[in-house]
Amino acid sequence: MLTLGYDRFTVAAGQAEATERLPDWPLLPPGVEGLPLAIPGTTLLPGSEWAVEAVIVDVSELPPTWEANADPWQAFLDAQAVGARLALRTRRPGDRFQPLGLGGHEVKLADFLTNRKVSRAAAPGCHC
Repeated sequence: MLTLGYDRFTVAAGQAEATERLPDWPLLPPGVEGLPLAIPGTTLLPGSEWAVEAVIVDVSELPPTWEANADPWQAFLDAQAVGARLALRTRRPGDRFQPLGLGGHEVKLADFLTNRKVSRAAAPGCHC
């Protein structure tokens, strides 16, 4: 079996041997959908050592460089736009979001992941 990735390919005798080794990223295990986030608080991701820490801050308390956030594990969300009840889930066909820097324009999540060269194995959910 031949498995193609963005920066490598794997040749293996069977499918089990060709499975791509996943990076140490925060992933939801299969079957976990709609994991509610504690806001404010810490939510442990099942089956891993990863956790999501959520805090609510006033826009005046944000660091001056928040829009150019270089930390890939940190996100700033507009509490009024997303609401008080957030949950984590895997991606679904048609998912879209509005990344900073695009002036409010939407991007398909599948296109964003493809452009960032994130493999399908590392971004479970739909294969859209």
